[in-house]
Amino acid sequence: MTEPRTAPAGKERVSAPGYLLERRAQPNRAATTPPLYFAVLVVACSIALCHEVVARQTGAYLAAGVGPPRAIALAGAALGALVGLAAVWKTERDTRGLLSFLLAASSLSASGSAFLLFFAFPRASLFAFTSLGLPALVAGLSAAMLLATFRALGRTLRQLDALEQLLNPFRLLGFAAAFGIAAAAAAQVGLLRSAAFIGLVLAVLSVWCPRLFVWLEPGSLRVTNAVRSLGFVALAAGVLSLFGAERLVPLEELAFHEGEILYTQKSEQRRYTIASSQHALSLFSGHSLRLSTLDEHRYFESLVQPALAVAKRRERVLVLGGGHGLVERELVRDATIRQITLVVPDRALPELARRLAWLNRRAESALFSARLELIEEEPILFLAETPRSFDVAILDLDDPVDFVEGKNYTRYFYALLAARLEAHGVAALQATDAFATPRTFASVLESLRAAGLKVLPYQAPIATIGNWGFALVSREPLVPPRAPISAARFVSPEALAQMFELSRDVRVAGEAPSLLHDQRAVARFSEERSTRGK
Repeated sequence: MTEPRTAPAGKERVSAPGYLLERRAQPNRAATTPPLYFAVLVVACSIALCHEVVARQTGAYLAAGVGPPRAIALAGAALGALVGLAAVWKTERDTRGLLSFLLAASSLSASGSAFLLFFAFPRASLFAFTSLGLPALVAGLSAAMLLATFRALGRTLRQLDALEQLLNPFRLLGFAAAFGIAAAAAAQVGLLRSAAFIGLVLAVLSVWCPRLFVWLEPGSLRVTNAVRSLGFVALAAGVLSLFGAERLVPLEELAFHEGEILYTQKSEQRRYTIASSQHALSLFSGHSLRLSTLDEHRYFESLVQPALAVAKRRERVLVLGGGHGLVERELVRDATIRQITLVVPDRALPELARRLAWLNRRAESALFSARLELIEEEPILFLAETPRSFDVAILDLDDPVDFVEGKNYTRYFYALLAARLEAHGVAALQATDAFATPRTFASVLESLRAAGLKVLPYQAPIATIGNWGFALVSREPLVPPRAPISAARFVSPEALAQMFELSRDVRVAGEAPSLLHDQRAVARFSEERSTRGK
């Protein structure tokens, strides 16, 4: 007599008249969901970590050309990924225990990556090592983590038909929405917070990993106390990273800057911020743009070269403001200048500029010139107290955004300036955006005239800030210069001729001068900026 056929394990027998059918038993959904979600999170975090460090951080810090070539960092990341894959492929250890360690190590690298770049940025040699080493390390850990996950969970997920559940269209839609929201949020919270958040998720996975495998196969996994402790250390590091990010770069700073914030430094008086956007770096003092590597040569050549070209003597030069080295660069290039007196309200800026290798290179080490004298004092107090006089004065002061800055745009301030100029002396100053704030521009010009100075206004197109207004002033009548005194990238005889031909839409009549007790420049600047939505 023939024995009845028995369905294989995992299948159930279904009888019908004349047929013997076998149908695969449905896997336990409760058993499938935890390993499925664990694997999806590991894959998502690996991709997010590589994108964050290899693509986003490298793009922000290296795309502007202020560090090692970005191609070398990407090549290092590719090599690191191959090394990570090879290391896990050849290992004979139980990858389930190794996976927990890799998750914790990846978490620590994620939480610390943006902070390492942040603090290394002002230090050239350390920054070069960090910006090249981090992508390789992260790519290697991510590749090793993915392969270890596949080897540890691959058979389990196949047995539970996890792929079939993953391909459910509603589940896929949910994953896609979650990833999209996470990507959008990362762009809004900055480099420090997004990296810390990825590290925090990886730390949670590291702590969950041993418990998951014990749940799947009780008693099958032994994880050392050191690996367990490393997971909790990574969890604490992720939480501390989020708090540290707020301390270094507050959320309100992120709301103001459109690009990625690379570095900030706060002195007793103000915060200095370096942001990366459009493959260029920008330096902000408070919320005022001081320079952009995209077109800084246009602004500083337009500010300095016309004054040097019309000055009869250029031995003693006064600089009010500046401090980043780029005004000073234009002056140091002129060998006839014997002394440059730089007066800044906060010496933290020139000290920062000296430490930043990329900015020091652009400034051609002008802040280290033996001809430069640095004085920390409010410009208005220096003019009121100093007995010295100067052949040329260059004013690169912040816009009149408030009454603190507005005092440097008053008739009183310009009268002090006039007293510090030699009889033949010339001064050049920035006078706000001539096109976006024409009434403020007109008020500045009237304040100069009210102080007894002869005024020669001009303008220059600066891509990052607009059609900027400047003014040449002296106690003697001035004639527009015809050519710069030295070779320049932007200022040429043709450019100078156009600068001193003011267009009609920047000419405003009837503005009153700005006074200490009635700062018209501040009021006009506020009105025009709010009208134009800036």
